[in-house]
Amino acid sequence: MQLTMGNIGPIRTATVDLHPLNVLIGPNNSGKSIFATGMYAAWSRAAADYAVRRVRLGKHFSKIPDERAYEASAYVFEMLEEGRTPQVEEIPDVIKDIFTELLHEIMHLYSRGMVTEFERIFGMSLMELRRRQKRLTKGTISVRSWRPTWSIGFEISSRGVTVDVSPPPLSEVWPKAGTNSWKRIKRRTDHVQGLPRTYLLREMATEIARNCFNKIPYHTKYLPAARSGLLQSHKTLAASMVRRASMAGMEELKIPAMSGVVVDFLGELLELETRNSSNFTDEAAQLERDILSGTVRLEDDAFGYPEIIYTQGQGDYPLARTSSMISEIAPIVVYLRHILSRHDHLVIEEPEAHLHPASQTALARCICRLVNKGLRVSLTTHSEFFLQQLNNAIIASAIPEPEADEMGFDLGMRLPPSKVGAYLFEPTANGTEVHALEVSPDAGISQNSFSEVEEKLYGESVVLSRRLEEDK
Repeated sequence: MQLTMGNIGPIRTATVDLHPLNVLIGPNNSGKSIFATGMYAAWSRAAADYAVRRVRLGKHFSKIPDERAYEASAYVFEMLEEGRTPQVEEIPDVIKDIFTELLHEIMHLYSRGMVTEFERIFGMSLMELRRRQKRLTKGTISVRSWRPTWSIGFEISSRGVTVDVSPPPLSEVWPKAGTNSWKRIKRRTDHVQGLPRTYLLREMATEIARNCFNKIPYHTKYLPAARSGLLQSHKTLAASMVRRASMAGMEELKIPAMSGVVVDFLGELLELETRNSSNFTDEAAQLERDILSGTVRLEDDAFGYPEIIYTQGQGDYPLARTSSMISEIAPIVVYLRHILSRHDHLVIEEPEAHLHPASQTALARCICRLVNKGLRVSLTTHSEFFLQQLNNAIIASAIPEPEADEMGFDLGMRLPPSKVGAYLFEPTANGTEVHALEVSPDAGISQNSFSEVEEKLYGESVVLSRRLEEDK
């Protein structure tokens, strides 16, 4: 998957591929958070689910002659009964044409759902997202997929949004239906009798529609930079809105505008369940040991509302009475223990916020383990400590296994360069330009943006030291 933005917010041009770990680096106000929000919107499952639900199967399959429907259905059933995979080349051309039409409709529905999702996540219309210079520029957003190959492009101008859709070829989507998909289709259609068997063809069409989006993470979650404050205040905000709800219909009910990122984060907190996810409990416990020196748990209050409690040797504390460090790490622990699963995508803004350098490196090591266990992670960072720990994990992947183990880099900690995408957000007079950074096994991610600061500080130190020597 690939996301490209042009003339959006402060960004002049940016293209980022979806890696298991995506690292966005750059100075403040360079557009990293805006692009991270775009990643959350572009790789959200909502638009894809909307397309699969809304496709009008009946309209397309009513065009198929009965004999062709029977011919295709009989062939597919025969293949499924024999435990073989139906081949698209053996399907009648009229059926293939219908499936191709469906792919076009699905992708247009997907583009419509994506516009809605982008506007919901950003909390504004696409036209408001355009970069402002002397005048409003023409913005562009495009999302691409490979295997299957498709693209959706949006051109945003004062006249509105123009959409360009390039659907995937049927020959690429069909083979994505693996053994389990065909078994599912067979289970759903075993009881169907009579002719024509368009029911079977509809089941196949639904499966093919899902296959268009097999590269999109099943769930994408976002931890915003303001999570500590939101975590401490969300219960008060929810209570205030509930109290005001009794006046709905009698007076105007004003709700403060919030972006979809914040709304989704608050929604996750309000809907937390005390049951555990089994995928990342070890990593959640590791963060509690290495950083929190305590534990985080959910506890229902008198109304069944989930309260996040921090427990240390001295007692139990609601998050409103804890430090900002605990409020920053607690939501990550909660997400790992109760929300996230393998193959999900987690976007974290500034994971190093409010953390001591030792805690920053501990969190970076945990993220390496999460990536190796199947969680996709995208993050923005300003921290040289955090980035250096990621680099150590990348370099360790090139060291012989016994030596890496001795140095504390077991298999879960070693991060191959192929799993990492790093991008530098570089402000210019004409807007921020984003460049892909080299990720090498012998150096990790290039840190040129930090090196410039280091050199400047070193130069100042040398001048000051010389001045002190002269004054003596």
